[in-house]
Amino acid sequence: MQLDVSFPGGDLRKSAALARQWEDIGIGRLWSSETQHDPVLSLAAATVTTERIGLGTSIAIAFSRSPMAVAHAAWDLQRASGGRFILGLGPR
Repeated sequence: MQLDVSFPGGDLRKSAALARQWEDIGIGRLWSSETQHDPVLSLAAATVTTERIGLGTSIAIAFSRSPMAVAHAAWDLQRASGGRFILGLGPR
C-alpha cells in the first residue's frame, strides 16, 4: 500500500528536502494545492530531489492562468519528473 500526502509548499528549500524524506520512507505521491503558494513551484523543487515519488497538483486554479502557461508548466514538470506528474485543475 502506498500513502499520498499533501505537500505544504512555502519555502522551496524545505519543500525539496521534505519531498526527499517522504520518498525515502515510501510515500507514493505528493499533492500540492493552490492555497497560499503556487503549487507548481514546490513540485518543481521536489522534482530535482526525488526520483520515484509521484507528484501532482490537487488543485491549481485554471482561470487565473492562460491555457498556454498551464500547458507549459505541466509539460515541463512532466519531462523533468520523468512522467511522474499529474495535473489537477480547479475552477476558482
